[in-house]
Amino acid sequence: MIKNTDVETVLELAGYHFQELIMAFAKAEETILMGQEDDYYGFTNTNSVVRAGLFFAAYSYFEGSLFLVCENLYNPNVRITVKDLSGNGIEKYKVYIEKVLLLDFPKESPEWSKLNFLNTIRNHMIHNGASYKEVNPKVSKAVSQFEGITINKHNRVEITTNDFIRDEVLFTMHRFLELLMDSIKK
Repeated sequence: MIKNTDVETVLELAGYHFQELIMAFAKAEETILMGQEDDYYGFTNTNSVVRAGLFFAAYSYFEGSLFLVCENLYNPNVRITVKDLSGNGIEKYKVYIEKVLLLDFPKESPEWSKLNFLNTIRNHMIHNGASYKEVNPKVSKAVSQFEGITINKHNRVEITTNDFIRDEVLFTMHRFLELLMDSIKK
């Protein structure tokens, strides 16, 4: 059931990368610019732009970790790779792990629910971040699930605290990878 490595190695590697990311964020948190309240380009301050970049980096790391799991685990009776599936991102990886690898996926966990909200927020920020039009109700609902993120007066999603990155994003992602590891090991 494994290609080039074992399950624990793949999942521990993904978890290790998140540990590194959490430590890197802790260092970055100490040095994040203390921007002035300048309302520049529709953002309250420079810090919100830096936080958005950290959010995108963390999300990318997480997607990469799920891809790593999918690429390194396989069912010898199935010739489908994760690249063969349609769809995008975390949902595609969930389908591959559940339907192709036939492994348990912790989709009922609070972490997976949060990750879906974070996915909605990330997609909105990436694809509609420069738009000043009214925010989609699905995005508003996702933002309302968290402290430290808001929709500002310019209808842009803005990350207002470092706690959001650390507590809601990094720890949720890391905890989910731990749940996935436990689920796959069964």
